[in-house]
Amino acid sequence: MNIEVHSINTDNMTDTRTKELELLSHTWPEITITQDSAVLELPLELQNPIEIVRGNKKHSISHLPPLIISITLPEGYPEKLPPTVEISHVVLRNDAITKLKKRAAFVWEVYERVPILSVYLSDVMEFLDNHFDPDYINISNNNLEQVVAFDLQVKQEAFNKQSHECELCLEPKAGSDCYQTQDCGHVFCLECLRECFTFHIESSGTRL
Repeated sequence: MNIEVHSINTDNMTDTRTKELELLSHTWPEITITQDSAVLELPLELQNPIEIVRGNKKHSISHLPPLIISITLPEGYPEKLPPTVEISHVVLRNDAITKLKKRAAFVWEVYERVPILSVYLSDVMEFLDNHFDPDYINISNNNLEQVVAFDLQVKQEAFNKQSHECELCLEPKAGSDCYQTQDCGHVFCLECLRECFTFHIESSGTRL
């Protein structure tokens, strides 16, 4: 999920807006700031996985594709105007997107019209972590494949970083050297699997 923070690249841009964009890189190390913009990926991890059933296939989804937020700092920000926010997401319902967009102006008013980008982004993260409602999600046949592929990718990356015990040789192995079955979650190291496949192939050849 990318967050794009766009400033107005004009000669009369205030020091306040310029410094705020620069400071974002300290508060949010993931941000990449260019001359007039900054990009950040916000992960969306579900505390309780959602079960999706399509035909005879069942999917347990724990990770959704990134949330994309675009913020523009208009002339008059922060003294007179709040940041302009646009948000998009592949499966997030419009009412949830609208709620997140309105939070920018709300935070700006609460903090009495001072620079609030870091506070707003923290507020979005807090909402996603603690107040996210599964009813906000609308997964259809059109986006199911994308959602499932992303979820599997995140889970595989986490699996690869951990150590697992092979259920055949009972030795601890790095996740990148293991295979986990999708249905039952059993873990086998690749070395054992190669030996098993080789044995069956050679055995079949002998019988023939």
